Amino acid sequence: LEDADKAFVNKEYFNSIELYKKAYTKERTNPGKAYIIFKTAECYRMIGDAKNAESWYTKAIKANYTDPKAVLYLANAQKTQEKYDEALTEYNNYKKLVPEDPKGENGAKSCELAKQWKAKPTRYVVENLSLVNGQDPDFAPAYVDKKYSSIYFTSTRPGGQGTEIDKGTGELFSDIFETQVDKNGKWSTPIALPEPVNSKFNEGAATVSRKGDIMVFTRCDVEKKKVKLNQLWYTYKKGNVWNDPVKVEFCVDTNDFAAPALSLDGETMIFSSDLPNGQGDKDLWMSKFDKKEKKWGSPVNL
Repeated sequence: LEDADKAFVNKEYFNSIELYKKAYTKERTNPGKAYIIFKTAECYRMIGDAKNAESWYTKAIKANYTDPKAVLYLANAQKTQEKYDEALTEYNNYKKLVPEDPKGENGAKSCELAKQWKAKPTRYVVENLSLVNGQDPDFAPAYVDKKYSSIYFTSTRPGGQGTEIDKGTGELFSDIFETQVDKNGKWSTPIALPEPVNSKFNEGAATVSRKGDIMVFTRCDVEKKKVKLNQLWYTYKKGNVWNDPVKVEFCVDTNDFAAPALSLDGETMIFSSDLPNGQGDKDLWMSKFDKKEKKWGSPVNL
């Protein structure tokens, strides 16, 4: 159990699952078993496995786990799977347990709205980009040029620099891949960006200026027995080659920085962070690029 908890704190969620399951076989007390079941559910939630998260939160509640978060996270897992009626019930249960928390009311409203929207859908057609998507997670696409003919996206597929398994997700470390579309609308086989942009650790969520000469992305290094948080890195393109990335000046190892978005001129960046003095757990923050100093300015909370 101690090993499982340590791995969880280090965000090694995938590894933690098996450790918690082993710990469960050794645990003799009912409260201890309930705690282990809940933490197993938490691991599945953190790796984005809503189906297993739902199953284990349900088990935790049946085992009399007392933290109301189990009910809230169960509702979230059900909503993610479009089980809106079941989720609505659990959000209402959470409202009774923690009436002062708006997450219960907001969750219930979101389920009602989702059912309305599904009953009367828009005329937009969403298609799977099957020529690009693979069996592994593919996400966070961003156009690279003015002609919208090239896309960078994040993937844990083979073929990148990240050849080892991430203990947090059970997938390969993520990299930034590129695909291009021809005049007939056919997308090319994705190719990972070379070093120095991609490394053996996690890179992703790239954003590129409209000119295609500035890129900001998220990188998360990994060190043994040490929690490493997402950090923002930026690089300039010379010719067709990206320079060595530099960590954004205001990024500190004690906070999480991720999901950057650049303005058209590349001089304003909005990103997600858990910096202090925000409105909640993670907020959107903004930074302006100082041309004279040639560095990003101090973040301002939106």
